[in-house]
Amino acid sequence: MTTAEIRAKIAAVPYWWHHIDLNGIVTPGHCNRSAQDLGRLHLPDLRGKTLLDVGCWDGYYSFAAEKLGAKVTAIDPLYRATDGPLNDPELGTLGFRTAKEILGSQVTFRQLGVFGLPNGIPPQDVVLFLGVLYHIKHPLLALEKLREITAGLLILETQYIWGRKSLMVYRPKIGKDETNWWVPTISCLKGMLRKAGFSHIKIVHRNLSRVVVHAT
Repeated sequence: MTTAEIRAKIAAVPYWWHHIDLNGIVTPGHCNRSAQDLGRLHLPDLRGKTLLDVGCWDGYYSFAAEKLGAKVTAIDPLYRATDGPLNDPELGTLGFRTAKEILGSQVTFRQLGVFGLPNGIPPQDVVLFLGVLYHIKHPLLALEKLREITAGLLILETQYIWGRKSLMVYRPKIGKDETNWWVPTISCLKGMLRKAGFSHIKIVHRNLSRVVVHAT
């Protein structure tokens, strides 16, 4: 595929969420911190591992994990807003399909949400749940579904609020995004993970508003 052909295919996608390097040409994504996020996740050696990317949208982490040697399944219900372009699931699949074609990727995509798991997907060595928890109406139930599918390591990244108490705040809007529900304290997040069945929980990265957790 020529550079001109790649550019034309990228331009044909009306909305990209991630910046994805497609053979030297980067998609015009809304989320421009993706390249930095891989280091924050403290990924294990993925060679030969199965990996499930929950809430993949157009697939940045899915394709990155594949490049690191994982056999990847990506899922997303692909609804992000009540109106506007993000409400069209076809836009998410279009970006994913376009990236997959350009990269020659073998990542498997299924239009499926966390509450639909496992739905025939076997337990995975690594499960990614990145930037999704605060979009979930029933977060503890979601973590229980993730425990069913996690054979090894869950990597969870989310917004959090400061505080020593174990609590969640109802926050339906974060910035301009109105597709949110709950934001926990770190103590609350750890408690929910334990209640869901995870026993070893480690904070691997934290800044003023977001935290990355490894749970097994």
